[in-house]
Amino acid sequence: MIKSIFSKIGKGGAAVDLQLTDSTYVLGWTLEGQIVVRGGGVPQMIHSLSVNLLVEYEIKGLPSTKVMGSVSVAEQFVIDADEVITLPFIYPLPEDLPISCQSVSYSLCTRLELEDGTDVWDTETVTLKGTDAFLQIFYGLGALGFRESAESGEFNGSLQTFVFFPAVLRKEEIKEVHIQAGSENSGIRILLETYCREGVINRKEHFF
Repeated sequence: MIKSIFSKIGKGGAAVDLQLTDSTYVLGWTLEGQIVVRGGGVPQMIHSLSVNLLVEYEIKGLPSTKVMGSVSVAEQFVIDADEVITLPFIYPLPEDLPISCQSVSYSLCTRLELEDGTDVWDTETVTLKGTDAFLQIFYGLGALGFRESAESGEFNGSLQTFVFFPAVLRKEEIKEVHIQAGSENSGIRILLETYCREGVINRKEHFF
């Protein structure tokens, strides 16, 4: 009886742990790992087990969080006292997500929802890198003598903006180069904006 009461308030109840095979992934790859559910002091009914991919970013200095994807792993099962259940976890990453940087970070939040309405959580951080095709733009700008600015990579909830400036060459002509990446129905839209010293802005769009 006492064990049952404690399990309902989170003492000696079921626990969950998401274990990934790696901590860094490229967009388009598949997140892989396993979810370990450990029973507590008494048998418990699990209503659902799910994982959310969360992105954390700042808009004008204010922290924001957005759910970028969700996976339903299991529903309606019983875990006995001290039982250990291991379930596979697989999540294919879309290629149109913002990439990790100083102002953008990701976490996988695992939710174990018990039948009585209480939740058990586990959070794992993960780093997401851009595809080779996307990063070729960065490599190309670097080869031309451009350097990425400190505020580069800001995400506003729909678009991520990367800012580059000329280190030596063309410094008198070009002030900054902005790259905006966002998802559309047809794929990933890349907007390349060149800000010239004379105030002229050149824009070019590309689709992947």
